[in-house]
Amino acid sequence: MDVIRYPAPTVEHLHALHELLTRRGWVADESGHIEPGDPADPEAGWRYPASFGGAVMNYFPDVTPLPLNCRFRMGWESRPVEFVIESAGSPAGCEVHNPAERSFPLGEGDELRLADIVAILTELEPQAASLDPRALLECRFFGTCVG
Repeated sequence: MDVIRYPAPTVEHLHALHELLTRRGWVADESGHIEPGDPADPEAGWRYPASFGGAVMNYFPDVTPLPLNCRFRMGWESRPVEFVIESAGSPAGCEVHNPAERSFPLGEGDELRLADIVAILTELEPQAASLDPRALLECRFFGTCVG
């Protein structure tokens, strides 16, 4: 399955996306929504553990640098379902270090091509892996920086 089309995500779409991401070293999020190998929940999310060179950090909301991640954001009212990729970075950091979000709407007539996801991940994965968590924390707490 190379394309996810409206209405989405179906179980088949989730499995195709899960397979693509896990082949690239991603893991299902730890929210309890997904059993390993069975991403049947539309609130599925994945994270890239190689972010920050694989450093493991305790998590403190709005402080801890965020790894590269992706998830579905469920629509409501007139908003479509969206697939979202969020780059690694430091919340409230400078323009260079603040996580950026790329979203793909999945409303009537929309398609999400897995090849487009691969192209974005090919750009973002090396960036996420090379980020220094200490530099991100310093950016967050001691003011913006130039990168």
